[in-house]
Amino acid sequence: MSNAGVVMQPLNEPAEEEIAHRPASDEKPLRVSGSRRESSRREMHVRTAHADLTFRESLQVFVVSIYVQGIVALLVLLDIVVLLLDEPWNDQPSENWIKIATWIIIIIFMLEIILRIVAFGLLFLWRNWGLDLFDAIVIGGSLVALLLEETVFAKGLMVARILRVVRFFRSLFFFYKASQNLQGAARRVTGENKMRYVDVENGFDLDLTYITDSLIAMSVPATGWVQAFRNPIGEVARFFRTFHEDHFRIYNCCPEHPYPFEPFAGNVRPFDIQDHTPPNMGFLIEFMEDARTFVDKAPEDNVIAVHCRGGKGRTGTLCCTWLLYTQEPGCEVAEDCLSFFAASRSDLRFSDKLQGVDTPSQKRYVMAIDMLLAKNNCYIHTPPQNIKRPPLAPITLTNLNVLDFFSHPQEIASKCPIQVVVQECDVTTWTIKLETPALSGTDVSNGNINFDLKGTQVQGDVRVTVYDYDKRLKAGPVKKGVIAGNEPGVLFYFIFHSAFLDFQNHKLLVPTDMMDKAFKDHKGKYNAGGVTSMSFTGTDPWCVPEPEPEPEPIELQIDMGPMPASDVIGIVQVPAEDRGCATQVLDSLGCGQPAQ
Repeated sequence: MSNAGVVMQPLNEPAEEEIAHRPASDEKPLRVSGSRRESSRREMHVRTAHADLTFRESLQVFVVSIYVQGIVALLVLLDIVVLLLDEPWNDQPSENWIKIATWIIIIIFMLEIILRIVAFGLLFLWRNWGLDLFDAIVIGGSLVALLLEETVFAKGLMVARILRVVRFFRSLFFFYKASQNLQGAARRVTGENKMRYVDVENGFDLDLTYITDSLIAMSVPATGWVQAFRNPIGEVARFFRTFHEDHFRIYNCCPEHPYPFEPFAGNVRPFDIQDHTPPNMGFLIEFMEDARTFVDKAPEDNVIAVHCRGGKGRTGTLCCTWLLYTQEPGCEVAEDCLSFFAASRSDLRFSDKLQGVDTPSQKRYVMAIDMLLAKNNCYIHTPPQNIKRPPLAPITLTNLNVLDFFSHPQEIASKCPIQVVVQECDVTTWTIKLETPALSGTDVSNGNINFDLKGTQVQGDVRVTVYDYDKRLKAGPVKKGVIAGNEPGVLFYFIFHSAFLDFQNHKLLVPTDMMDKAFKDHKGKYNAGGVTSMSFTGTDPWCVPEPEPEPEPIELQIDMGPMPASDVIGIVQVPAEDRGCATQVLDSLGCGQPAQ
């Protein structure tokens, strides 16, 4: 689903005064972010992402592909097997088939090195501290060794044995190199067509993208076996030391893959955000406050980097928040930010798939942040104290109608009773506020399912989940770290903040394409035209009633009977609504009359 033109049903249209708060393009000060070197790096990414592949670029893709590296790895294993069969520790001449196999393997290795040099240039040999040059020397030396074995000089001498031992250690070295290259190819497969940072001169090939000169999106810096298909933490740390030493801060949105912060000198700020969910509103506010403080220390040099597991959903939500806050050109509204991030993160030379924010609730929160910033006139050029949390906005949930949502409701009704669970977030803890009785049979089969939410009161970040009751009951408590939507029995769910609802109609309408999990329907389980409607009551937290004006007082002159006007002894102010009562009291005393 395209990120452009997304319409968010839960949010009100921005009021005219909110739009007026958005800074006009000529009001925004020029904010220089990143050095000239960094700017050219960002421009290079934008230029290459939308251009056709050149011959050298196509050759680069071919050489590092999983297919070529897989073949090379198999050849390395074959070379080791052939060498062991040849018994390198004796002086007997090799059999002819072993010689032929060895020659074929060495020639293929030579061709692979030549292809790499053509694709990446001679600089390729010097990357990784010269290991690739050593690789080329070892292959060339192996070819020379094969030739020496055929000469009279080598026959009957210890030279033959030495050359075979050299071949054995060469094969072990090749095995190491092949495993490294195969891991790099696996990372490219895992990263799909996300824009990568490739720098032959410095030996970088990372799933990392400059969204702007001072904003980086990347996948998790991985440790252990995860490094086989994610960014190795050592390489990520080397990247920041090389280009942004002492001028970077990383925002970690991936609690499911913890890693040490020491390689980054502690410049990491963790956020505990479940995969396939948006950061709660408090996290988004904290992120803006912290990033603003950090960037303001050195606006021309400091950069912020955001990552989750794959560097797309949770990462994109924070990146779009920052784009809105900084009012990056072309990113003045939420829809444009979502499109800008997706286009920047995607390498469209390999696929037309956009690597942007997909999960509907994450998009919903980007829309909410857009509304919040506009209402508070809170942007990078305004005082930092303008960053304010939204009101908690307590609401009372009345019912949830699932209307024509399932493609085959009769099948659902026969297989599983359905239950709704409502949760409220307190920082990082989701507390269950309601578990409805499970519905089944005719309550489900007609396609119009109505759940009584029993006047449940919630506020702030709220999650509503529809479960297969039996699967949920059988699985028991959900373990921490499970991807949202993968909890046992989850059919679909949506997350919202209560301050950003439609308080005119008191309904939240969530169509299928904006429902988490259901929007990616690969099995035809959900009806594309279905909608879920949640009804609630509550007061619009943004509409503060104006105080009633103070009543204007009237004056009563108090006199003591037939006395000259000069003998008036005082004036008492009485509110207008009390005039009649005051006049009666004074008349009864015979000492007062209203002033003219």
